[in-house]
Amino acid sequence: MLASHLAKEISEAFPTLAFSRSEDGRVITITAPCAEVGSIEIQDEEHELTVFVGNFTHWHVGCYEDGYSEAEKAEYIASRTVEFLDDLFADKIVMWGSHSGGGGFYNREEAPRKAKKGWFGISMKDCERREWVWSGRVGG
Repeated sequence: MLASHLAKEISEAFPTLAFSRSEDGRVITITAPCAEVGSIEIQDEEHELTVFVGNFTHWHVGCYEDGYSEAEKAEYIASRTVEFLDDLFADKIVMWGSHSGGGGFYNREEAPRKAKKGWFGISMKDCERREWVWSGRVGG
């Protein structure tokens, strides 16, 4: 189970981080320090993880390389997820958007996407004015 492997990796990488697991062990939840950001929920989908990034978006972490054993795939997936969490907790990941207009995230070390029309005709530029990092809202 990917969630079990990931829980072990999270515990090793972030020994003081409090997180919980669902009764069936398939969902890991990390509570955000800021309610506006929303918690991180990581769901085990058997062959990949779905990482729900706060109140903003989600992404899929998988490994589809030929020749990898199931253990190697689990290690790769957990490693990529822990790298993301490390950047997130260091406020390197900027999250933007809303439930009504879609959302996303980008790494501060990379340029954000250019403004364009988003879902429901809302300009991505408008969404980017409301940005958050793990510790709270960017710019107040």
